[in-house]
Formats: sequence, C-alpha cells, structure tokens
Amino acid sequence: MILGNVHQPFAAGLPPALAQAILLAQAHDLQSIAPGCYELQGDSIFMNVMQFSTGAPAEKKAELHTRFIDIQILLAGEERIFYGVAGAARECEDAHDEDDYQLCRSIDGEQVLTCRPVCLRYSCPMNRINRAAR
Repeated sequence: MILGNVHQPFAAGLPPALAQAILLAQAHDLQSIAPGCYELQGDSIFMNVMQFSTGAPAEKKAELHTRFIDIQILLAGEERIFYGVAGAARECEDAHDEDDYQLCRSIDGEQVLTCRPVCLRYSCPMNRINRAAR
C-alpha cells in the first residue's frame, strides 16, 4: 500500500503510469461526477465513482482483490481503512472473479489507517485485504 496526497501523485512514489492515471481522473469534476464507471484511457484504465455510507467495522465486510490495481481517492469525510497483508483474509465468501472482489468477514493481524479528503491510497492486487469503516 502506498499513501499520498491526490494533488501530488508523483510525490507519493507511484510508478509514472499510475500517477498519470490519477491525473486522468482529476481531469473530471470529481466533486460532482455521478457514481458509475468511466473509461479514462480505453478499457485499460477506468475509474469507478462510488458513494458509500461508512459504518462500524463489525458491520462491514473486507474486500479482497486479485487482478486490478486499486487507487482510491477520498473526496469528503473521514474513513478508517482496516487492512492486512497477503494471506490475512479469513471467513471469505465465494469470489466474484469477473468483478475482481471477494468479501471476507475478518482480517488476521488487522491494521488501521485513517484517511481524510485528498488522501490517495494505492493498493496492489493480492498483497492486501481491506474494509472501510468510520
């Protein structure tokens, strides 16, 4: 996992192609864009705009990804990210391979990170599991 500021993606230590993907996303009005999937560079780079209500950690399931790189930008509010390293996922449901996610009830050796607006979080596939909560 790499953390940074969305306004300085190159300073976060991201590979240039990933920092460029963030710049492509920022070309949109992120504060007013409707939830949905948007192609940024054909179907190889896309962004999913989502709006969630966070809840208590016990109410949320963790997500495990295996194929896609996950870059998240928090636009408003505060979010705690509970995460673990490879192999930390426990009590997992069936995988949704086409959409690249699997939900799990717990994370062994769970760590926590607090994100605030302009927080940029980059996660490689297969190296972590995470869930968002308040």
